[in-house]
Amino acid sequence: MKKLVLLTMVLFCLGAQAQSTSAPSAPAEHEKLYDDFSGKWLDPAKWIPANPQCWGNVLECVREIRDHKLRLVARNFGARNSDSGIQWSESEVYFTKPNLVNGIGADITSRFSGAGCPTNNTDFTHTQVQLGGNFFNTGSGNPSDDINAWLIDWTDSTNPGYQGFSVYWGYIWPLPATDTPFATYPAGTKITATLKWDKKNHQFIATTKVKGQPDETAERVEIPYPYPDTTPPATPLKSLQANSTP
Repeated sequence: MKKLVLLTMVLFCLGAQAQSTSAPSAPAEHEKLYDDFSGKWLDPAKWIPANPQCWGNVLECVREIRDHKLRLVARNFGARNSDSGIQWSESEVYFTKPNLVNGIGADITSRFSGAGCPTNNTDFTHTQVQLGGNFFNTGSGNPSDDINAWLIDWTDSTNPGYQGFSVYWGYIWPLPATDTPFATYPAGTKITATLKWDKKNHQFIATTKVKGQPDETAERVEIPYPYPDTTPPATPLKSLQANSTP
């Protein structure tokens, strides 16, 4: 069984054409506050759901604003007729104008509860909080040549006391995507995390730090790529996701 909660208190975007509003802690000058979730309902001018609303092998699924936070919850079980593979479920929201967003930052608290099948030694029960999406196409216009990048907060049943952050990026079919781990924190730590497309220098930059700590304490990873990046993605999307995978 698995349960995941994503709490996003202040969300800011790099390059987003959104009106800035007040926030508990003001973003830097090159960042614009996108949503502080101060309203009762999610704003349809900023967010759209996927179709179906919460997809995968979902038992319970939540997407709501609670106490000025975005709360995403997904819960499901593994297959009862097999002791291999995984069962994916997801609760998410998508940006309405993804091509205007060159980076995403959020304050995140994730919670995990789950157990793995004892005979499944290759696919671990885990949870993921993800922010990211498709940033550009390599020029072919083929959706398989969209380059996407995700900042992932990962916790699994083999070590539930810690959450690890990595950047997962790629997709030039049939080449595999690449996962680059770069930070680890005790489970339940409130984290400020940012994923940025640094187009000028042809790289993605991810940072994480304990919320409220100085920028000098942040973990950082820079991931260069060798592909042309002037073509918009064939499938434009960027989102916040909470995934449950027993």
